[in-house]
Amino acid sequence: MSEEDALIKKFIFLLNKNKSDALFWLWLLLPLMACFRGVHPIQRSLFILIPIMAIINRKSVLLFLSTILIFILPGALFYEGISGISPGTDLWLILFYCSVPVAFGYVKSVILYIIIWCIVCISIGYLCIWVSWGKGPIFRSKILRILLCLPLIFPIIKIHKNKTNFFHEVFYTPYGDINKYFSNLFPWSIFSGYLDAKFEVARITKEEENLNHASLHITYPEKYQNNHTVVLVLGESGRRDHHHLFGYKVPDTPMLDQEKDLLAFSDMITPFDYTIGSVPVILSRYDRVMDHSILHPDLMTIFNAAGYETYWISNHPRLGPYDSMVSLFAFHAKHSKYVTEGNGVMSRPHLDGEMLPYVEKAMKEQVGNKLIVVHIYGSHELSSDRYPSSFSRFDDPYDNSILYSDYIISQVLDMARAQKGETTFFYVSDHGLRVNECVPGTYHGDIRQSYEVPFLAWFSPEWIDKHPAEYAAAKSHLNTPMTTHVLSDTIADSADLRFSDFDPALSIFSQSLKSSTRVIHSDQSSSVIDYDHSHNSLTCHVMADDNASR
Repeated sequence: MSEEDALIKKFIFLLNKNKSDALFWLWLLLPLMACFRGVHPIQRSLFILIPIMAIINRKSVLLFLSTILIFILPGALFYEGISGISPGTDLWLILFYCSVPVAFGYVKSVILYIIIWCIVCISIGYLCIWVSWGKGPIFRSKILRILLCLPLIFPIIKIHKNKTNFFHEVFYTPYGDINKYFSNLFPWSIFSGYLDAKFEVARITKEEENLNHASLHITYPEKYQNNHTVVLVLGESGRRDHHHLFGYKVPDTPMLDQEKDLLAFSDMITPFDYTIGSVPVILSRYDRVMDHSILHPDLMTIFNAAGYETYWISNHPRLGPYDSMVSLFAFHAKHSKYVTEGNGVMSRPHLDGEMLPYVEKAMKEQVGNKLIVVHIYGSHELSSDRYPSSFSRFDDPYDNSILYSDYIISQVLDMARAQKGETTFFYVSDHGLRVNECVPGTYHGDIRQSYEVPFLAWFSPEWIDKHPAEYAAAKSHLNTPMTTHVLSDTIADSADLRFSDFDPALSIFSQSLKSSTRVIHSDQSSSVIDYDHSHNSLTCHVMADDNASR
């Protein structure tokens, strides 16, 4: 063989080798195309891909795994297109709570395309693995492989730290931060979301065991049969001192300001500054820090036992680290509607106005006595996403979100006012937010104002006529210091429902409303702080006046 022939043969070999390497990397990186939205997503994707490559270090295995991911890539892109998020925790939670027939129903219309795509992926993957560019190791140096695996140490340490950190036990699963890091990075969101969702299901299963499952005997007067409606609007992130109705300088509650018969209670606080802690207190007196189990019956259980039709209408996700705890109580409703769900997908919260047709439908149903709970998304961060452009009237988006909530609450109140017979209406926010304190913007944070919530009540003339003493007692408590612990007994008392655990001293309709230490829980530890003897620190955290917690 001449020297020229040898050079040509070597050039062809190198060309084929480079082509093989290019095809290998193309097939390997193809599943990551959903991550290519900017520099940071690419960096995060490579942060996990490179150690995985170093651990496996076999082209054939990596190509096999890549083929599986490419097969599910169209479904992932479709899911992201209709839900706005990459498939992860939310998708796994749906699948965990979904039967096989229901899951099949979601995909039966495209099953033929799935089969064809599966055949294509298997065929191409087979060729990729068995032709020359799918064989051999990637890295030959063991030292290099060890060095490339070192980044995996940091998430392992993070998970271990979170398991023993109170803050993360309250707010997240131990995998929450890791899942958040990869939440919009397919395919990594599939794997981090699975761990997050499995832990969430286990946590909720444990909470379900803590619920009060004892049978409940209710006594109530026959006079309410078929003519009593109770409405509870659960607000979200609405701070009392940012409502014009309570003295705020910005006129952000124009419709509620005009309600002459509306009772506005000026000194209500919640023990928690986050939803999964505060809402259970409203519904059942359950304090997740101080109570080991849910000892008291919740509102849905009480009203179900009394023969009421119960409705839960929500603009929150049904499942998730911030929502599943609330849904434990919502599951007891005879009728539920989540506007965030559709076609088997949990989407981001919509505008609260999308709930109004479902509220109106529940109001108009002729089913006898009714309890209707409306869980709005209110002023939750990001506040600028919580209202339509027509409500953008003030400089601060948080004030605009309060303005829109004012409209929603007034619309529900008008529907309640139109009900025949005796009607009671209540509105309370679960907690507030930190609004431009320490840093610009609205964020969850444990300053004193985050525990101060608006509480409103309205009663129909028919109800007042039959409850003059109770109405007078409620009016006498407009400035009485109280906590959201009184709400479940108050709402049951408005329907004259009595049960073994009922405490009249925890009702605003009692002249002897119980006065006790108002405790709150900070985000920094599991301590119990006396709200009435506390202050904000320079770093915008609530702390006891004596600089020590009880």
